[in-house]
Amino acid sequence: MGKEYFERANGWLDANNIYWMHDDDERAWDEMNTRLLSICRTVLQELDAEGLFGKGLKREQVILNIVMGDQDHSWLEHARLLNSPSAYERWLTEIRQGGLL
Repeated sequence: MGKEYFERANGWLDANNIYWMHDDDERAWDEMNTRLLSICRTVLQELDAEGLFGKGLKREQVILNIVMGDQDHSWLEHARLLNSPSAYERWLTEIRQGGLL
């Protein structure tokens, strides 16, 4: 279910050989990484709009996020963009209480 949304992202990853294409060019790597994250967010937002993660109260119990490799605290921004303000704030409180932030 939803596999077709990832075909566009997988095609782009393959075409751009992202895992080692920009090893020696930090600017190019940053641009590529920004585009990759944008694609991932769009896919999750489209699946969310279709109700894949639930609707109403059920959806409020799910936190969507993008976490990958060694990254700064950008995962906080991904969560903020992918979830309702109330779900994000609840999750943020939970991870602070759990000592993850």
